[in-house]
Formats: sequence, structure tokens, C-alpha cells
Amino acid sequence: MKPLVPLLLMLLTSVAAAQEPSTRPAAETETTLFSKVPRVGEDKLRSFFMFSVSGHDYTIRADGRAESASGKTRSHNFNLKTDKGHVEQVYFFEHESDLLLLYELSDELNGWGYVVRLNQATFKPKWLIPISGFNLGTALVEGDYLYLTAAGLVAKVDLRSGSYVWRQENLRQKYSPSFEVFQAPWIKGDHVFFKEDLAPFKSIEVDKLTGKIINILE
Repeated sequence: MKPLVPLLLMLLTSVAAAQEPSTRPAAETETTLFSKVPRVGEDKLRSFFMFSVSGHDYTIRADGRAESASGKTRSHNFNLKTDKGHVEQVYFFEHESDLLLLYELSDELNGWGYVVRLNQATFKPKWLIPISGFNLGTALVEGDYLYLTAAGLVAKVDLRSGSYVWRQENLRQKYSPSFEVFQAPWIKGDHVFFKEDLAPFKSIEVDKLTGKIINILE
């Protein structure tokens, strides 16, 4: 009969190894960018934006009046919050069957925007948050979080609650004359990067959990 001690030692070693925490870094969550909707029409006040997602054909007018048409159901009309401005840009993304709209507004003197999460069955907003800036850029989604940009602003939004996790504002004043307009953000590990879309093409490296600026990359 073979001794049991070596076998017991092997079993204990295996159990201990299984209980040790993994030192390997967790895989990064998949990221996806919003899609930008092209403007139709030259006249800003009479132009509109058209796109399709999940069987819905959307049309958004410059005054914020919108329509969703589907071959299976009748069309639905809804209104975007415009504050007496007109729609300058529209980006969209489908998240958990809801429609996320990121849109920029202008009254020819000032620019601002909103992010809204719409139920595509009722077309009622689940939440709406303001963006205090113009030149809205392409937003990035990672899991339940959204990273967005505007002139002098980078921010993170919780898609579940529709609240800001953090915001870095007044970047144009702090790092003049930079950060008027941004390229799409990207993520590497625990940091998110925001690169301006104009020379000298500086980048802001931010801790995606806390919002702390780690570095300004020339």
C-alpha cells in the first residue's frame, strides 16, 4: 500500500493555490463609440438628422421635434429639450434596448448640450443631464459608463442613474490655448485619455475611477 502523506500534501497544495487571489490583471471591458448623425440640409434652422437603430427610423428636426417610425407599429412623436436653441449635432448609441442621444444646441451666441436616455417603447426619458459646453465630441461607452467631451470639458457619466461621476471643467482656461475640441476618448487600463483634435494635439490622461488628472501629454 502506498503512503497517504504525499497524496494529502498534493491535495492541500492544490486547495491553497486555488484560494490565493489572482495576480493577473482583469481583462478590460469592451468599449464602444457613439455614432455621429450627419446633418441633412444647409439651413441650420430647417435642417434635420436621420438614423436607424433596432427597427426604428428616427428623424430629429433642428427645433428638437423628433419622430420614430417602424414598419410594425405606428410612428411616435417626441420632443428633445432645446431651451429655445436649435440642434447643431446629434450622436446616438443603443444601450440595454434604450436609446442614448448626445446632442448639441446653439442660439448663435452660446452652445450647450444634453445626454438623454430614452425608452424605445414609450419614448419617455429615463433621465436627462445637461452639458455645459459646445463642440461636443464622439462619446465612449464602457460597461455602464459614458465618457464625453466638450470645449474645455471632459467627464464621466453613470448610465444607470444619469448622474456625473466626475467632471474636469475650465480646461481651456487652465491650459490655454488648448482643449477646444477633442477626438474620441480611449481607455488603457485604469486611465482614460482625451486628445484634442487641433494642433498641438495635447492629451489629458485621467484616472477613470476618481477623475484626477494624471498627466498632460504634449
